[in-house]
Amino acid sequence: MKHFVPWLLALGPALAVERMVCYEEPGENLVSPPPHQTNATTAVPYAPTGAAYAHLTSTGATHKTRVIPVVRDGKTCPKYTEPAAEHGRECMFGAHTGSVPNGVSGKCCFHSGQHVFLYSVFDNSGTSPSDTEYILDGRPCCTDDTWGTAVTEHSHHNGSRQCQYGKHVLDVPSAEYLTSCCWDANASQFKVHLRGFEPVVTTSVAKEVSKQVLEWGPFRETVGLEVYEVRLFGYYLEVRGKLWASGVVDWSEQDTFYLPLERRWKVAKSWTPGTSATGHVGIDATSRLSEDRSVEVMLHVTGSGAILGNLDGMVGPLVVDDAKIKHALAWTPKSC
Repeated sequence: MKHFVPWLLALGPALAVERMVCYEEPGENLVSPPPHQTNATTAVPYAPTGAAYAHLTSTGATHKTRVIPVVRDGKTCPKYTEPAAEHGRECMFGAHTGSVPNGVSGKCCFHSGQHVFLYSVFDNSGTSPSDTEYILDGRPCCTDDTWGTAVTEHSHHNGSRQCQYGKHVLDVPSAEYLTSCCWDANASQFKVHLRGFEPVVTTSVAKEVSKQVLEWGPFRETVGLEVYEVRLFGYYLEVRGKLWASGVVDWSEQDTFYLPLERRWKVAKSWTPGTSATGHVGIDATSRLSEDRSVEVMLHVTGSGAILGNLDGMVGPLVVDDAKIKHALAWTPKSC
């Protein structure tokens, strides 16, 4: 399982020291990699200038795009990207623009498969190698020809991480996008997997589930989940919907959360609405991938406080069984 279309895949944390290997399963269908891509270090940056850029911005035809700092040399672009222009702290490539984060300087590079900018920055410490390969597939584990590395907090920069393999260290400035960090012993380089940004499938879903989880004297509590939209990124589903509670605690929240595509139940996200006066309702959204490629979502509900302290119940399942999602899941890689 060594080649995937970068836009086909996506995220899940894998911060492990030991070797982590994803094996191809029998009957797994893999898609061939894209055709030869431009050598990013020699290509000419493509961006609108002058009147052309003014026209795009005035008509709203530009696409606002993320800019993700990655450690390299600050002058050249990583593999799979093309040089892009920078003007007034904005990366530009065609109709795509993105704001450069504060505190960094370097080179704008555009990933055409994922429609995102990687921003090549120089590591002043000199400890990070400049030939790291950044793969925007969201893979939560390493391939069978690379080793999983340790991932630690960066001691000097809040919010950043460091990948460590023996004496080799790599800074990861945008740790929120990191899904796994791997070491290729044959090439003597890091291979860093970042989350994907282009879904395989996006589909509208009208599903909801709710249940009364508390009935104690005059006190009641009902918890529910509504799902509006699902996007498949290969290794996970991105779900847009609404969580709500009604009764002792009245609360609702529009949210986007991520369901890992694993056969075992796994917590996707947690919420704890409430106050010190009412107590809190703890809601854990858990999910698993079924044999028929549908995805089940259950809410585990607990409570705290004098009234809600004994609350412990389940809501669901809500089953995502959209035909387009199930068909696409037959062609995406299996979870690690």
